[in-house]
Amino acid sequence: MNKKGSLIDVIIWSILAFTITMFFGLWLYGTTILNNTISAIDTPIGTQGDTVGSISDSTLGSVVSGYGQLRVLSFVLIISMVLTILMTNLLISKVHPAFFIAYVFITVLGVILGVYISNSYETFLTNGTFGATLQTFTASNFVMLYLPYFIAVIGLVGSIFLLAGILRDNSQGGPL
Repeated sequence: MNKKGSLIDVIIWSILAFTITMFFGLWLYGTTILNNTISAIDTPIGTQGDTVGSISDSTLGSVVSGYGQLRVLSFVLIISMVLTILMTNLLISKVHPAFFIAYVFITVLGVILGVYISNSYETFLTNGTFGATLQTFTASNFVMLYLPYFIAVIGLVGSIFLLAGILRDNSQGGPL
C-alpha cells in the first residue's frame, strides 16, 4: 500500500471545525427564524379552521426541533476528524525523519492560526443576534474557544504517532 499523510491536516481540521460549526449554527438559526415567522401568520386556510401558523407548527416545527441534533453532529464531526488525523499519522509507514520536523513547524503555524480562528468564533459567539443560537452548541463551543490548545495537543500526539511510524521497520513488526 502507498500510505501517505498530509502535513497540514491540523490546519485543515481547524478551518473545517470552524466552518462546520458556523454552517450548522446558521442553518439552525435560519430555520428557527423561518418557523417563528411563518408560525405568527394567523391567516385561515381551508374550511377546517386551520391557520398558516398551526400548519407550520405541525410540519416545519417538528423539523426545526429535529435540527437540534446539529449541535451533536457538529461535535461528532470535529472529534471524528481528530481521530482520523491521529490514525493517519499512526498508519504512515515510510516517511523521512525530516517530515517530523516539518510537522512540528506546521503545528506551530496551526496554533498561531488557531488563535485567530478562535477569536473570530468568539466574536460570532458574543453577537447579539446570532450568538444566542451558537451558544447552544456547547461541546463545539468548548473546542472552538480552546482551539489553539486542541491544535497543540493534536499536533503533539500526531507527531508522536508519526515518529512511531518512522521508527518501525519490517524486521521489528513492520508497518501496521
